[in-house]
Amino acid sequence: MEISCQKEIGLSDLINERIFLLSQQLCDWIFVKNDEDNFELNYQSIKNCFPVLDKKYYGPDDLLSNITLYEFKSALSLLDQYFESREDEEQSNLLLNYFIATIYRPKNEGDERVSLHNYVVEPILFEKVPLWQKQAIAICFRFA
Repeated sequence: MEISCQKEIGLSDLINERIFLLSQQLCDWIFVKNDEDNFELNYQSIKNCFPVLDKKYYGPDDLLSNITLYEFKSALSLLDQYFESREDEEQSNLLLNYFIATIYRPKNEGDERVSLHNYVVEPILFEKVPLWQKQAIAICFRFA
């Protein structure tokens, strides 16, 4: 009987390796290495990595280049309320959905996002968007 000294790669090692590789490919934009060689959030993101939600709701362009002052102030106010309400999960989820509904809207015939003026913001439309994705959008918006 021959005994191998080489460690066999287990299923969990293979899964962890694939998760790491996917994370590098899909989420590399949100983290940077600091001076201590640890990962931290990248607060200088200028790219909207989630330009479309649910195939029909469009967010701001990169650098928030197509956002109005009214839209920015409304979204920022909702985001502030969201961060302040973290103790109340139901309230914070509602505010996060309102924030997302404020900046993600359908496009009009001119291929531009519908104006926030006279638009009925419907937070229920974004309840099925994963929480991690909404939180990533909030972080990127806050620090853009």
